[in-house]
Amino acid sequence: MRIMALTGLFLTALGLSLSQDIGAADVKWTLIVPELGGATYVKDRTKCLECHEEYMIPFDNTIHGRISKQNREALDCENCHGPMSKHLEAPNKRPAILLSLKTASAGDKNKVCEQCHEGGMHLWWRGSMHQRTGLSCMDCHYLNRLGDETVKST
Repeated sequence: MRIMALTGLFLTALGLSLSQDIGAADVKWTLIVPELGGATYVKDRTKCLECHEEYMIPFDNTIHGRISKQNREALDCENCHGPMSKHLEAPNKRPAILLSLKTASAGDKNKVCEQCHEGGMHLWWRGSMHQRTGLSCMDCHYLNRLGDETVKST
């Protein structure tokens, strides 16, 4: 709970809020996963839970999961994996019709992270040495780490 309060204070200082609509629509999903053409947002976390409970329950205890609990309408699976309608129509298709953060390029991973994290302290990512050398945000930062630690130790 303390983390949510601190997160809320931090976002308020940036002129944002936990209830603000977070911009998954800003990602050009078909440039990352062409098969997502025509897919629509489902915005129903229970559909994801039917098959992916072993990932989603631990995710709920991460910083991103805790923020998501505060506003499921603003932040859910589709913010990071793309619109899910086609994946739900063909759940066994391989590769899956969604963005897999395990196989995505560094640039594609960064596009997803930058929906929410471009600005503030991350203002100088574009054109930085880290970006130019092909690093992704997830090379240094945990996405699904339990607790509050989000930076990997070197």
